[in-house]
Amino acid sequence: MKKAFLHILALVLTVLITGGCTGPKDIRVTSCSIVSLAPSGLRALDGVISLGIKNPMGMSFSISDFSGCIKNQGSEFAYFGAGKLPVARKSDRSYNIPCKGGISDGVGLMQIINLLGKRDFSRMTMDIQVRIKILGIIGKTLRFNDISISDLLEKNGYALISDEDIDLLIQNLEQI
Repeated sequence: MKKAFLHILALVLTVLITGGCTGPKDIRVTSCSIVSLAPSGLRALDGVISLGIKNPMGMSFSISDFSGCIKNQGSEFAYFGAGKLPVARKSDRSYNIPCKGGISDGVGLMQIINLLGKRDFSRMTMDIQVRIKILGIIGKTLRFNDISISDLLEKNGYALISDEDIDLLIQNLEQI
């Protein structure tokens, strides 16, 4: 009886996941930008990121355990994380995601101000880990390592963070 139930459940899940013309491979991140960024204490930041996601699948999914680190010349520079994000089925929209981040131990404020002031991100990379769940039970953790920050900014037309945002962040850091 249990075996038959498991076979039926597997068949239903297979039909749900593979049914139709679209699948998880068709999900796209269409945009990414910083909505707000503010210092939270001496070594932390609170922010909101707008993430555009196109989900052509006939089922919703959720993104959770979104975290990562930013590295400068191979050494951890900063870390970040965000909460759970439910993504609607058959949608193409932007989601605002509250995030928290911080400066890694051993990184000084002057390093940050110098780096942001030069706007040279060529030696910076990012590692990201994200968990995706479909139907609340089928999950997979995805890891992306050594993503070039300058390539990411270039592909997005530097939309992730504007010069005005960088200048405002430098001013806030100089007040600390």
